[in-house]
Amino acid sequence: MIWKTRNDDAPSLIKSLNGQIILIKGNHDRFLHNAKAKAALAGLKDYDDICVVLEDGMQKRVILSHYFTPMYNGHRYQAIHLHAHSHFTDEADYEVDFAEKLNAEGIRNQIYNVGCMYWNYEPVTLDEIIAHGKTVRPNYGTRVTELKDDAEDGEILQADPR
Repeated sequence: MIWKTRNDDAPSLIKSLNGQIILIKGNHDRFLHNAKAKAALAGLKDYDDICVVLEDGMQKRVILSHYFTPMYNGHRYQAIHLHAHSHFTDEADYEVDFAEKLNAEGIRNQIYNVGCMYWNYEPVTLDEIIAHGKTVRPNYGTRVTELKDDAEDGEILQADPR
């Protein structure tokens, strides 16, 4: 949301949002070099461990980080993990596959990619995330590999279905 804004615009953008904004830091948060933007946040964390009350009144432990973390705190005890970072990349496929492999081996985890592109760039509730089920990119299962080509272009890209 703030990645492409000018650093001077970040404080007013943050202040225009409802609620107290606590940022889980990621790799594109360059605006944090702006002291006023940083001060506009209610908090700044690398990782958080929170409790969310669902619509049915049940409480759910939620681990937040920018990056996929398969062995997150509480993964064996019904906690869920929300992350982003990998967007619609091949890396996102590997994350889904790895989480499924761990679950198949009895190492429980419940991981959701909550990158905005998975949710039509709109806010969603934890209830909506859980109801949706695992998050996979639209072209899940088709990875891009680089192949050398003798053509003048040098490299070609080829889809590699698994």
